[in-house]
Amino acid sequence: MSGDQLMTGAAVESLSRLVQGFRCLSLLGSFDGAPEEACARLLHPLFSSAKSIVIIAAEPSLEMLAAATCGMQPLVGNSISVKLVVIASETTLPCEQLSRSVVERLGIYTHLRKRDLFALVVFPHAQDLSEIFAAYLSSPLLLFSDERGDSVVLVWDRGMALGDPARLGFSLLWSYGDPLHKVEKLKGALDKFSHSVPNTPTDEWLKTFYEILDSIEPTEPPYVETFSDGRPDSGAILLYGHQKRAIDSWAENGRKGIFKMCTGSGKTITSLFALKSADPMLGPFLVAVPTRVLADQWADQVKKLGFSRILMAYENSSGWLGLLEPWLKSRDEKSPRFVITTYKTFADDRFLKKIDRIANSRSPGVWIADEMHNLASTRLMEALQRVGRAFPQRIGLSATPEIEGNDSMTTRLFDFFGGIVATYDLKAGIEDGVLCSYRYHPFPAYLDPVRGSEYIRTLQSIDSQSTPPARLIDLYRQSRELIRKSGVQLPALDSILDHLIATGENLKNTLVYCPPGFSGQSADQTDDTESDETESRLLEDVVAALRKRGLSVSSILGETPKTQRGEILERFSRGTLDVLCAIGCLDEGIDIPSIKRAIVLYSIDREKQFVQRRGRILRTIRGTSKTADIYDVVILPHGTDMSPVDTERLLNKELRRYRAFSDLALNATEAHQIIQTALTTATEVKL
Repeated sequence: MSGDQLMTGAAVESLSRLVQGFRCLSLLGSFDGAPEEACARLLHPLFSSAKSIVIIAAEPSLEMLAAATCGMQPLVGNSISVKLVVIASETTLPCEQLSRSVVERLGIYTHLRKRDLFALVVFPHAQDLSEIFAAYLSSPLLLFSDERGDSVVLVWDRGMALGDPARLGFSLLWSYGDPLHKVEKLKGALDKFSHSVPNTPTDEWLKTFYEILDSIEPTEPPYVETFSDGRPDSGAILLYGHQKRAIDSWAENGRKGIFKMCTGSGKTITSLFALKSADPMLGPFLVAVPTRVLADQWADQVKKLGFSRILMAYENSSGWLGLLEPWLKSRDEKSPRFVITTYKTFADDRFLKKIDRIANSRSPGVWIADEMHNLASTRLMEALQRVGRAFPQRIGLSATPEIEGNDSMTTRLFDFFGGIVATYDLKAGIEDGVLCSYRYHPFPAYLDPVRGSEYIRTLQSIDSQSTPPARLIDLYRQSRELIRKSGVQLPALDSILDHLIATGENLKNTLVYCPPGFSGQSADQTDDTESDETESRLLEDVVAALRKRGLSVSSILGETPKTQRGEILERFSRGTLDVLCAIGCLDEGIDIPSIKRAIVLYSIDREKQFVQRRGRILRTIRGTSKTADIYDVVILPHGTDMSPVDTERLLNKELRRYRAFSDLALNATEAHQIIQTALTTATEVKL
């Protein structure tokens, strides 16, 4: 028996006949099994035998704190006290859109608080404390104490989550036998910090948690602990009003339609709940998205809603091509089947042939097209019609479904999806608290005279009525290349960082949108994707500038492996990674609500991109008081040989994104003034 294991079998039974309290329990060294069995055999007896309970959690989410109540049924109506000790590096509590099961379990804390049996203390991240608990605090740790002073420590397995339909896992240490020294060390560390005074930055965290508890009905006896059976629960997540209205409108429109909802307003959840409102035998469900990153995130969301049968149909076809047809033809009322694919695979003829063969099946499916504006190409429109025969019920998702400059393509897409059935804009999202408010800081940076003059001439050619349409693509590319290769972004970044550091800003949770491409080399692309290996060079320059200031930095590109990407996002969310850098792969769909500040070093003049990016930055989690800051580098010429009137007219078109960012900002007047002053400087005539 190792030092971390507990006595089991005959030894425990013999001991239980001699002593009281915890020593009467037939404790095991670890448990891995059904939640009901865990409660009956161990958790309920532990909670019943304890005189006091301490829960310790590092950087916890509300879901984690709710999960820590697993087994607390004996506390409801009894007089056992609970103390919650939280270690938080951030001042605000990371909340989320609360599921019904999370709300019910948080109600236990409300019940205990109402009866003066609950205490909460929040400490800022403490290095010496984190070292002691380093091996344990990936999930909540519970310390039980009985009247004799004996203690039992329960350590949840890493990644423990509420309501696992299959298993719970945890290990136990008690204050006698082999693990005595570990338990005593944990207790000693806890006592030390329990009697110290937390720093004031944690007050906001504590206040937010109490506000959430005040909004939740307390659990009342008799309380019977229940667990999910793994089947989808249509009431599991509390929807916002705009989400419910969207689902109703879609159903009334014959289960067709586009959700034109701002980024961060919950389009993914809304569309999945729309599926739940359909006939349970309706399936299969097809989800098509523009990127692998987004496909992986969709799979996570589908699983959270209780759907377990998912076929990821992209990349290596040997892993899914043979399964696709039988998968789509299967029907299961309890667990309908999902296929999640990328638009690249979606347009592959091998994929489409499988879809063609199920088009005449008796049970039509539902198709969700995420970021559906990406379908605006001849090849994808052809694929659209073929898939439409097999999936007559469909949902298009986009904050910007209209195709800029192409009314014909917009009409075709709208006709196919059944038109816009739900609209929810950024202004409404901020007013409703679905998105956070923000401050906008445009930061002017000026081109050198030669490059500035070339840039203005390029804009003039784009604006000219005599320019052939075929030439416009080259001119747009040329204007972007002038900006991308201007070299002004890194000095601008240095200035922004110097300003933030000088004003004492904490640079954690900062996202930096970097320029694509390789210094001094033209990229053969019309947008800011990062498919070329050489395109990491400018990103590396940005990363180096950040690390020079002692910041921990990582980056995510389109080709970043899923496991590495998940690890980076987890570190960023927990605050152990200060800055996250990206080029374009985080523009669409990716949910990173922990972003508090964004520095935009490069953007193209495309409404789709700036709407997507603004929504990405403003994502919040229900119950938080986050206010974001956006630092946006505005690249302009400085002095021109063109008349100020003509220069201003051309540049006004380029400045629409910056003005749109300013309109809804908390500091709108200040932001607009900075842009106007920068425009005046840019239109000065060269002498």
